[in-house]
Amino acid sequence: MDHPKHEPKISTRNRSEMDEVTSYSKLQDFDWSMRLVLTSDQVTSLRKPILLVSFTTKASDGTKKEHVVEMSVDEANAFVEKLKQCQAAMKQIS
Repeated sequence: MDHPKHEPKISTRNRSEMDEVTSYSKLQDFDWSMRLVLTSDQVTSLRKPILLVSFTTKASDGTKKEHVVEMSVDEANAFVEKLKQCQAAMKQIS
């Protein structure tokens, strides 16, 4: 008795999913500034330093996008430490 042959189902991605998989962005530019938050709606005298970092990326299709990140001093220090780790890893593989 012949059993029908079952073909495995292969999932296919729609066009937008494929574009997302094959697209990439490159860092075009960045800028930073240190700010001092003096007050908030809950605290009248805050005096909290924050770091604002603005990254401009360029996608594979040529479109540019700006990303702004706000960090506390502790978050900024952790970010710099991660960048140092990335730099060390890049030196090892190059």
